[in-house]
Amino acid sequence: APMLMLSAVQQYDDEQIRCISRIEKNNPLLSQGHFPCTGGLELLAQACGVLLGIKHPGLEVRPGAIVQIKSFQASNAAIPAGSALQIQAFFRGGNTEAALFDGHVSFNTGQIFQGSLMIALLPEDTQ
Repeated sequence: APMLMLSAVQQYDDEQIRCISRIEKNNPLLSQGHFPCTGGLELLAQACGVLLGIKHPGLEVRPGAIVQIKSFQASNAAIPAGSALQIQAFFRGGNTEAALFDGHVSFNTGQIFQGSLMIALLPEDTQ
């Protein structure tokens, strides 16, 4: 905390996950009391990390990083602290070291962020 931004996992299987993030008042990404839509990248990356762990149950928990963003779109919606955002991620390929995902983040009835990204697990000795 406060960078652990997923509040709950709502649904998942081996190929997709749906999570919720309640934007807390201590969220380090807030700017003038609002969460930026580009912050959806961090939410999507966290959901992808959880999905990678679900796909590989014996996988040791360790830090990860976004190593590639293939495409993304972000809106300019004003998202106040206290809002609940929906995150959905889809596994597209890869292994336990690096994997490609697509997904989106929604607020109320509209998407605020969508993209395709690759995440990789960092070596165990990374601090």
